Amino acid sequence: MALAKASCLKKASLTAGSFEEIKKHPQIGADIIRPIQSLHGLIRLFSIIMSIGWQGLSSRIKGEDIPIGARIIAIADVYQALISDRPYHKAFSRNVAINIIKKASGTQFDPRIVNVFLKIVEKKK
Repeated sequence: MALAKASCLKKASLTAGSFEEIKKHPQIGADIIRPIQSLHGLIRLFSIIMSIGWQGLSSRIKGEDIPIGARIIAIADVYQALISDRPYHKAFSRNVAINIIKKASGTQFDPRIVNVFLKIVEKKK
């Protein structure tokens, strides 16, 4: 976790070695929770993250072929990135982040997942 946090706060580009370490995170996460029976459902999510790969989904699979879990994680990941301070930008407001996701519905994100996501986010107001 320290490596992930450090890489999020890093001001310069990742070195090739750092990037190789970050690519190991999903497998490390799966290995950590494997002995905990009640968390076995999360192992599937880690495998979905690994299936996405570091070249992006668009170069491999599209539409309905993208696992539903990966489509959900994609929106959650972008939302969290948008509402968080980053070295390269300040956090966007909740409303701006939601509008960015809405604009990407149907291109970057599954519109059905966006609709469910928006309902959940609206409930949390």
